[in-house]
This record gives sequence, C-alpha cells and structure tokens, in this order.
Amino acid sequence: GGIPEIINNDNGILTRPRNSKDIQNAIEFLIKTPEEAKKLGQNLKEKIINDFTSEEMLRKTFALYKRY
Repeated sequence: GGIPEIINNDNGILTRPRNSKDIQNAIEFLIKTPEEAKKLGQNLKEKIINDFTSEEMLRKTFALYKRY
C-alpha cells in the first residue's frame, strides 16, 4: 500500500493492479516519449534521495512509535 506514497504523476505512472491494458499503455507511453520517461526517472530519483534516506525513514518510524 505504500507505492502511491512514492510514485505520483510527477515521477511515474501508476496502474491498476493486475490490469494488463493499463500496464501496456504505460509501457507504450514511456517507449514513445523517451524524454518524458527520462524526466519521470530523474524526478523519482530526486524524490528518493531527498525523502527516503535512512535518517529520514528512522525519524518517521520513531515519530510513529512515539504516537502510540
């Protein structure tokens, strides 16, 4: 369930689970628009580097534990 927390329209393409037509359309789009595919990949890399460092994940985990 955490994938939409990472992937959004700025850094990827979400498809419905087990929907082969959605997956096909996403792959075809990326193949036909390599500049958009590159942009999505760069945006995702930046998001991961900035938002999902070990330190940030530990901070969020400890904050969650402290709530309970």
